[in-house]
Amino acid sequence: MATKKDYILLADALNAASQISVADDFQRGKVAGVKVAAEFIADALGRDNSRFDREQFLKAVNMKRA
Repeated sequence: MATKKDYILLADALNAASQISVADDFQRGKVAGVKVAAEFIADALGRDNSRFDREQFLKAVNMKRA
């Protein structure tokens, strides 16, 4: 089972990836991809640990669920 430290590490990595420049359509697509990845990772972590706080994770990634 993953730990809170693991969740923070993943959220920080996704947050950093989401901070790329969105100067053109290609870059916007990359940011959208990070958002999709964050959602899928949050789903997987929730399945791994019933106490996992999905909303807190997405907030840490800076991508609240739409």
